[in-house]
Amino acid sequence: MLIDASAGLTQDDLVVVQALYQAGANAMILISKADLFSVGDREQMIEYVKTNLRNQLRLDAPVHAVSVFGADAALCDRWFESELRPFLSRHHELAIASQKRKIGALREAVVGALERRLHAGSEGISTEQPPQPSETIEALRNGDRILERAQGEAFFLTRKVMKMQPQIIDAAAKKIAAQLLNSDNVDAASILPKRLLPC
Repeated sequence: MLIDASAGLTQDDLVVVQALYQAGANAMILISKADLFSVGDREQMIEYVKTNLRNQLRLDAPVHAVSVFGADAALCDRWFESELRPFLSRHHELAIASQKRKIGALREAVVGALERRLHAGSEGISTEQPPQPSETIEALRNGDRILERAQGEAFFLTRKVMKMQPQIIDAAAKKIAAQLLNSDNVDAASILPKRLLPC
């Protein structure tokens, strides 16, 4: 996240950083326009931002002063080489870790919701022991697997029927033609079973 050195760390910046961490992402803070300040002032700015992140959000995010002008452009190059390049090379690992955090949070939310539902549903309604949350979660997972399998099979069958459509139409046409040739007074709709006719 890029913050303006002349404006400092704002409440909006803190909200964005917090939202990033809550979404399972990591944040890195860059203080722009570092060329406008002395080396000592840059160090004070970095420490100020780190202190605020620790005190207000309880976070230890990396903070760097950067610039793209003059000799201070080396700050940006140094940041890129020391932080961003290794981060990009570890992107795949970080993406997996982020997914695990999100799945863990989702799992906790589902377990909590199921526990609340079990407790609300078992208040004097049934004499049977309500299923334990782990049993409920396993039942939901099994249901999801069955649903996924059924959806896959339905998709497969739909594609198969679509490929067989010309053969089905040919077979129906031959049956109708044979009946019409053998009888003078036949209703074509009565030749085919009702389940093959459109509703």
